[in-house]
Amino acid sequence: MKRTILCVIVGIAFFALAAPTITAQTESQIEQHYPRLKTYAVRPDMTLSAKYAIDGQVCEIVLEPRHWDGEKVLLISTLQEDPITVVEEVVPLSERGPRQKDESDKVSLVGGGSVSRSIHYENITVSVFGSSQRHWAGTMVAIVKWRTRSCTK
Repeated sequence: MKRTILCVIVGIAFFALAAPTITAQTESQIEQHYPRLKTYAVRPDMTLSAKYAIDGQVCEIVLEPRHWDGEKVLLISTLQEDPITVVEEVVPLSERGPRQKDESDKVSLVGGGSVSRSIHYENITVSVFGSSQRHWAGTMVAIVKWRTRSCTK
């Protein structure tokens, strides 16, 4: 009996203290605290998030596995398609420039179960990160940055 009363008191206290933080927030309230990102579903299992420079042009793109499609959770840890193919589709040649003939493009850094490499174009750099672990091997995220554009905070 004492335990039940104690549980009820703790429950009431929790909801009384938590209620103000549980209320839904408006878009403007969220934007006061967090930077805005625009996210697009470029594939059924891949999202593209973009940041913009002050002039409105894209300054950074992040490709990563999509984990929620509006109906079900997708427990995909790696990209199912080569991100370079998607980058070359999303960022036209006139925007990215030709791929640079750089020997460092052939180098992957491997350590602690992770792998990374960079692919250089005239106007952008694509940094690809993933896992070298047997069960999780593959690309987990690709980040595209423009060389001449700074993102706003």
